[in-house]
Amino acid sequence: MLRDRIDALLWFAIPCLALSLIPIGFASNDGVGHSLAFAAGRWHLNPNHLLFEPLGAWWQRTLLALGYPREPFDALKLLSILSGSIAVGLFRLLVAPRVSTSRLEANYGTAWLALSSAFLRLGSRTRRT
Repeated sequence: MLRDRIDALLWFAIPCLALSLIPIGFASNDGVGHSLAFAAGRWHLNPNHLLFEPLGAWWQRTLLALGYPREPFDALKLLSILSGSIAVGLFRLLVAPRVSTSRLEANYGTAWLALSSAFLRLGSRTRRT
């Protein structure tokens, strides 16, 4: 059980650190629009995103109050990094041990989860000719 906790912590910390240090992605028009609306305090509840607008607005307001020195889009990018890292860490801690028979299988399953998410996000941004 201790090893599973250590693995889960590593699965949280390593992606969080890597995604924070590596310049990734681009600013989509939708993301920039949401960032500007949140920063200006004029957002509306969208039934398709029940948590996105309130959480994004709260996150940006909180970071602004704490003196976060970067652009609003960077604040949402930070929220995305933390959310993804927490999701991978919780998957490794709570789900992977229940559906696998060994620690190695649990780590492989977690790697597949993390990589499939990354390829989904990165693959959707490439142009096909």
